[in-house]
Amino acid sequence: MKRIITLCATLMLCLSLGVSVLAAPTAGPGATAQPDREASPKTIFDEMQADFDKLTDSQKKQIYKIGDKLTAQYTKLIEKYAEFGLLSDAEADDLISRLESRNAQSREEGRMIHGFFPPPPSEAPAQ
Repeated sequence: MKRIITLCATLMLCLSLGVSVLAAPTAGPGATAQPDREASPKTIFDEMQADFDKLTDSQKKQIYKIGDKLTAQYTKLIEKYAEFGLLSDAEADDLISRLESRNAQSREEGRMIHGFFPPPPSEAPAQ
């Protein structure tokens, strides 16, 4: 179980570093204000989801396509961890299943892919 938690934390850290570059404020026409990072995770997610809902279907399709590629890459990473004995096959299968399920569910429900953002409060892990 510790390995699963460590793997999830590592994946979230890697993704959050990549997102911080993408989320850097920009200047100029069309620049949008970033959500207040001092706000609660629910507020931040709700604001980001509201902005995501304003995207065109074409823009959402592009994002979901990238999400599919990320899912495939993370699947390869998890499989490598299992191959090298860092995860059991059962742990790897569980992680891959949850990753694919979350990606598909986000698409079906028209939600922002949040594997690399704080999860909505209803999905936040208990502390």
